[in-house]
Amino acid sequence: MIKFFLEDSNYSMMRLLCFLAVSAGILAGAAVITAGFLKYDVACLRELTYLCAVFFGFGFGGKATQKYAETILQNRDKIKREEK
Repeated sequence: MIKFFLEDSNYSMMRLLCFLAVSAGILAGAAVITAGFLKYDVACLRELTYLCAVFFGFGFGGKATQKYAETILQNRDKIKREEK
């Protein structure tokens, strides 16, 4: 577990956090489906659906944002090297 906190490691903290967020989103989605079959209140289902969307949004969005930022920084470094 310590390996996720090290810099320049093959283990990625972002990958771990995204996996946990998406896993939580899947569990929240299963809870929505189960609650729907058990005829829970619509307000409860709506809140669980929002929770599921937030987990998926942060799970996929965090990794996508990180990848985008890394690409931008790599391009800047490449341009600076070419200017010298």
